[in-house]
Amino acid sequence: MERLNMKEKKKYEIIKKWNDGLITFKSAQLKLGYSEQHMYRLKKLLTEKDKEGFVHGNRGRKPKITIDQSLSDNIVLYYQTEFQGFNFSHYKYMLEKEKNIKVSYTKIYNELTIKNGIVSPKAKKNTRKKYKKLSLLKKKENNNKTEKEINKIVSYQIALKDATP
Repeated sequence: MERLNMKEKKKYEIIKKWNDGLITFKSAQLKLGYSEQHMYRLKKLLTEKDKEGFVHGNRGRKPKITIDQSLSDNIVLYYQTEFQGFNFSHYKYMLEKEKNIKVSYTKIYNELTIKNGIVSPKAKKNTRKKYKKLSLLKKKENNNKTEKEINKIVSYQIALKDATP
């Protein structure tokens, strides 16, 4: 049997108290905020399945739309090798056309920018600064530097990248 989370546990305990006669129907209904019909449905669930009935049915299942890890790795690998320098929307188009990989723009953005720190060439200066700063903060050698020093380093690196064609 799986453990109940806090919300499910609260629901179970209140319905159990109502079933045992420790609290009234109205007070149980007010505490949970459910309709009369749903309260009786939960009471029936308690008598038939006890705690197991209060565990959410989808717990532990992977979402149907989940993309496997190898595909996520391929998205990053292809961008770093074959399609480097493409903006993300063009990269999405090329993945569909050349590699027959159909994923959303959001998935590409999340895989490249958020998980791997790769910023689109079309990104605004502030976005590039933000992710450059995050990557510098992750490095251990920069742990003892102040925020002002890190901002200065980021500004220099961004300016250098903008200056070189």
